[in-house]
Amino acid sequence: MNQEFYRQFEFTMMLDPQLAPGTYSIVAVDAARGDAGCAVQSRYFAVGPVCPWMRVGVGAVATQSNANVAYGPQGLALLAEGLHPEEALVRLTQADELREQRQAALINMAGESACWTGAEVNAWCGSRSGAGYSCQGNLLAGPEVVDRMAEAFEGSAGTELAERLMRALEAGEAAGGDLRGSQSAALIVARWDGAGAPPDVDRYNLRVDEHPQPVRELRRLYHLKLAYRAAFEAQSLAREGAGEPAAEKMAAALELAPEDDYLQALAGEVYFRLADRERAVAHFRQAVCLNPKARCYLTLFGNAELYDAEFRSAVERAAGPKASEEKSR
Repeated sequence: MNQEFYRQFEFTMMLDPQLAPGTYSIVAVDAARGDAGCAVQSRYFAVGPVCPWMRVGVGAVATQSNANVAYGPQGLALLAEGLHPEEALVRLTQADELREQRQAALINMAGESACWTGAEVNAWCGSRSGAGYSCQGNLLAGPEVVDRMAEAFEGSAGTELAERLMRALEAGEAAGGDLRGSQSAALIVARWDGAGAPPDVDRYNLRVDEHPQPVRELRRLYHLKLAYRAAFEAQSLAREGAGEPAAEKMAAALELAPEDDYLQALAGEVYFRLADRERAVAHFRQAVCLNPKARCYLTLFGNAELYDAEFRSAVERAAGPKASEEKSR
């Protein structure tokens, strides 16, 4: 893509530094797992398509404060060529007439990072970095925002990168976050160990475009993503006849998102395959109470052949004809 394409993303309202939206973000990698990612929150509509960028096996970029979105793909391309993040940032900013209004951070898979904060970026602005991460922000409540983010990231070593990124965002928000409030947030993570398994290019790709509490909503979506992953693993294990592991995975999924009707229906399938018809009926009943249309899961995806007529009848009797009224109460 050429430079003219990216010029289309120069938002007119952002050309005045006094109007540039405040943002805080973190770019980070987990070299051992092959994870690279970025998390961000901003008092700006739909920050997800603008600020966070990553490429599997390469690293991550955050571009903000009158964001030049070209920094994302161009920065990743420079990292892929083997340039150190510091050198890549020099290349990006030297060619940019509005560099003093920009803030950007790059990190490679070795955990080496660099951050640029232009002289015209709104205060409070700054960054803090450490092994495998860089936290940065502008128009923030104060330096404690990036300090708490860094401490949360460092203090969660050993957990999955996406969880560490979420904790960093939550810590930044708790410390005051964006000076003007909250509006949108995003989390992206890719994984590849460099071996034979295919890259997981969208391990997490979650966005909250508009919400009064976007970080909290992002946490909910993150938990839902975890829940679906655990539920699908439980489904596979149940189909293989691995009873106890399947039940454990399913319980973990439901603990994360008990109000999701599809998860309840998946639990019904898991327990049906494990020959626990009573629990299977109970979960299908809960699914229909949450969403009367969940009855379709008894016949979709080839389930008409899986569930016998007696079982479907038991579900209908348990759910009852007034499931929609139960849900509304």
